[in-house]
Amino acid sequence: MIKKISRLACFCAIGFISAVCITMHAGATPQTYAACPDHVLYSILFNRIAHFESLADRLESAVKPGAAEARSIIKHEFQLTSAQAQFLTQIALKCVAQAKAIAKEASKGSPNLAALYGERSNIFLNGRQQLLEAFGQESFANFEALLRTTMSPRIKRVSR
Repeated sequence: MIKKISRLACFCAIGFISAVCITMHAGATPQTYAACPDHVLYSILFNRIAHFESLADRLESAVKPGAAEARSIIKHEFQLTSAQAQFLTQIALKCVAQAKAIAKEASKGSPNLAALYGERSNIFLNGRQQLLEAFGQESFANFEALLRTTMSPRIKRVSR
């Protein structure tokens, strides 16, 4: 059991941190990580979208206000049309679900965590590519520029 937990912890550390960390570790010096790899940036974005969708679902099921606002945060933040925001949300939820399936596979003791990490990275890169194709080159370039200026400064690389 401990072996499974440590294997899962290792996979999560590799996949979610990927040399980029939002939280600080003892003795670490944070630096803004402007050249954040695409798969890391989109992983963070897609997980953020999944969080807002989950929050909106919980608010709706509890019959509390705020669900519409939670669902529209990304649309407003990145100046998207309703159709673009809806497509982005669909892609994000699909990618997050696929990444969770890989994490579950890793927790079962897969001997090749590096291959699973590669698969996980490709999930987010494929999601990015689908957005590019759906938005078109110019609209996607505007979206990604805004994404990098709003999210990259929040991402910190940890050096020891």
